[in-house]
Amino acid sequence: MCRKCGAKAKRTGQPCKMPAMKNGRCFLHGGRSTGAKTPEGKERCRQAAFIHGFYVEENLAEWRRVGAWLREINRRVKGR
Repeated sequence: MCRKCGAKAKRTGQPCKMPAMKNGRCFLHGGRSTGAKTPEGKERCRQAAFIHGFYVEENLAEWRRVGAWLREINRRVKGR
């Protein structure tokens, strides 16, 4: 018989009955990965998370500029 995860289920409040991994939790409750340890692995993770550049600083600066422009337009329209 193997160890059980034991994490508390949200809905029922009963402990999880799935088999535990080395760290004592099942793969659903945090047993699968401990994250990258080496600088190369961390860089790979950082690059993998960069999907489309939506939050690149240049885009954020552009959005701030457009937002300021729209606020100015709204201020002038409401100020009639």
